Amino acid sequence: MIMCHNPCRAVPVPSPGEHTSMARPDRGEADRRIQNLTEKLLGTFEELDFLHSMAAFLARPSGVGDLDGYLVRETVSIFRADGGWLARRGEGSELRSAAVHGIRAEVAEFLNERFLVPLIRAEGLPLLVDDLESALQHRGVERPGADFEGGELPRAFLACPLAANTEVLGVIVLGKNSRGDAFTAGDQKLLTTLAVQAALFIKNATLLRRLEAEARSLGKRVELLESDTTARPDLSRIQSESPTMRRLADQVESAAASGATVLLLGESGTGKSLVARILHRRSARRGGPFVEVNCGAIPAGLIESELFGHARGAFTGAGRERAGLFEEAHGGTILLDEVADLPPELQVKLLSVIEQHRVRRVGENRDRNVDVRIVAATNADLAAAVRAGRFREDLFYRLNVITLSIPPLRHRREDILPLARRFLSELARETNRRVTGFSPAAEEALLEHPWPGNVRELRNVVERSLLLKGAGALVELGDLPPLQALSSSAKRLELSKEPLANAVRGYERGLIVAALERSGGIVARAAEMLGISRTNLHNKLAKHGLLKASTWGDGSHDA
Repeated sequence: MIMCHNPCRAVPVPSPGEHTSMARPDRGEADRRIQNLTEKLLGTFEELDFLHSMAAFLARPSGVGDLDGYLVRETVSIFRADGGWLARRGEGSELRSAAVHGIRAEVAEFLNERFLVPLIRAEGLPLLVDDLESALQHRGVERPGADFEGGELPRAFLACPLAANTEVLGVIVLGKNSRGDAFTAGDQKLLTTLAVQAALFIKNATLLRRLEAEARSLGKRVELLESDTTARPDLSRIQSESPTMRRLADQVESAAASGATVLLLGESGTGKSLVARILHRRSARRGGPFVEVNCGAIPAGLIESELFGHARGAFTGAGRERAGLFEEAHGGTILLDEVADLPPELQVKLLSVIEQHRVRRVGENRDRNVDVRIVAATNADLAAAVRAGRFREDLFYRLNVITLSIPPLRHRREDILPLARRFLSELARETNRRVTGFSPAAEEALLEHPWPGNVRELRNVVERSLLLKGAGALVELGDLPPLQALSSSAKRLELSKEPLANAVRGYERGLIVAALERSGGIVARAAEMLGISRTNLHNKLAKHGLLKASTWGDGSHDA
């Protein structure tokens, strides 16, 4: 109980024996006792109703997430207040509003910082104020100006601690705006009682959220452990007839055991993500999470909060606190794909994480420890980026502890057919198709293609061929998309000095001509190869001036 000079007033609570008397009470005394008993019964009813409503609210799937807001709305309703807020305790005695109802957030933050925190330090809680304006003047707190004009501040003010056992979690505050409509000693007593129950709900809900997060993390670890094997099946995904890939498999094995930071270099589609997963599963961290993030796919304004997390209210749209990907990867491995695309300011923060093993969420002023192995990947020349000033040299050296270079598919042609057959077998099982392999002509076409998209392109071609193929146990040459057109058109596009629109138009025309030649002039078959409708192909034939002079058929016959 605080003791304040007017207008803050302490409300005396009678001792149990204060009303004891041997004399028979008069009528007025009897009325007072009845009134006191009625107030106690009403208070008990309000408390039971509060507990019942809280239990029902928490039973909802989304209840725990909006607990602070519900507590404020419920107490404002019970005490017929005009507004209120719930402030959580931060570092030291700092108070941060977690939920506000019926009052501006700026007012709540002002009163937290300028009035509540100093008063709590000096005198403690609960606090009952009849005239907040006078109380502010008495304590020398100036109104902050135009933003608070027009009766923004409540006139009457009631604040009680949210304390579970000896731990103070925060404070719940109610306000009334009407002159003469003050809170009573009974209000203070009831709010104090309800605040104790609310604190227990908050503590239990916080514990529940933590347990749910740990359960999700454990679920991911179990999933990883169940999918892991103790032999070398992961390594078999990169072992091959190629001497280069055999050396890479040995390097991956050694790197996985070291626990050091790894930098993966290679063109798009070579399998950098696969190698990163193998590194994780062959390491001592295989029981922990593996988190993959494409640094180039996240907008610059969001990537910091994605990687490091954010506090509630840290920016517009941050309705609740969120752990970042580094925290999610705690105890495991994080893959920073396309790391060369990190903005300069994020490069500084990443360097700090590597050196200190700590992250700081956006909007917070404290660091959190993280135990994460970093694997970075890029298809860019990082050394050239350092020389050009686009990438920090100190970060480059921190990432470049172990470097693994993954060769493009065109440099290991002996792997093309084994990979194609593996993909075909896996996809045939997934799609329940009875396909046993490729015809000699199809295999020759696969070997001749330069595969600018590397292994990813090869898998896509195999999948598309399997889904579009006709009858028979083998994938025939006609089942493949027009590979030669793809490679020659891509080469022309790469070397072209034309405007982009003209180059794309020429590329599209080349694909259409190649598909029609491959289909024997049957438009429906060519459209199927290209993955578009027959009507769409007719429109494109007209656009490219191929329709009038062509001899292409409509699918039912050769023209």
